[in-house]
Amino acid sequence: MRSFVLKLNVIGLAVAAFSIGLVAMLTKMRGVSSGQFTRDVAAVADVSPVFGFLSTGGIILWALAAGVWLLFAIIAHNPKEKRFAVSSFLLTMYLCFDDAFMWHEYLAPEKLGLSEKFALVILVVAVLLYGVTQATILLKTPLISAAAFGFLALGAGSDFAIELAGFDEELIWPWYGLIEDGFKFIGIIYWGILALTHAHYNLLPSRTESPA
Repeated sequence: MRSFVLKLNVIGLAVAAFSIGLVAMLTKMRGVSSGQFTRDVAAVADVSPVFGFLSTGGIILWALAAGVWLLFAIIAHNPKEKRFAVSSFLLTMYLCFDDAFMWHEYLAPEKLGLSEKFALVILVVAVLLYGVTQATILLKTPLISAAAFGFLALGAGSDFAIELAGFDEELIWPWYGLIEDGFKFIGIIYWGILALTHAHYNLLPSRTESPA
């Protein structure tokens, strides 16, 4: 127990040191107030905190799901289930990072010189690799897995679908964000349900039935 707690303290302090050090470095490099990197986005941009409501809510749900996957990975004894939980945790953190910091839309193309399409391909490949390597376990919950991946895919591909369908831009524009991010938000909810379902049925030894 002491060894585990010590590791948690070391990891926590390392994350804190890295984050604060990164903010200090960016403050020095950009020549701006450190508040630009420490305050809420709404405060920095001087807009209402309810702006980006679904986006912020989605990031919270990603983080909650990541916490469930991480707990599952720590407690699971079956090596196959542990690998599944670790893979799910890493993918969730990647998707959360992409959402929170606009990785494939902004950071990759603007700061690293990578094209947005290339960054998006990396994201798609990561999801496909996860789906293929963990298919056996995911198929234990076919409906929930299909809902999670399906709604996330609808959110990612809605702009292409709208363009192909030839909808009037003036008609669809006010609802475009709700269509795209609404599908993604539902997908994130189902991703959290997927995490809770697998953790529930694998971490409680008294459970004999399989997850639905």
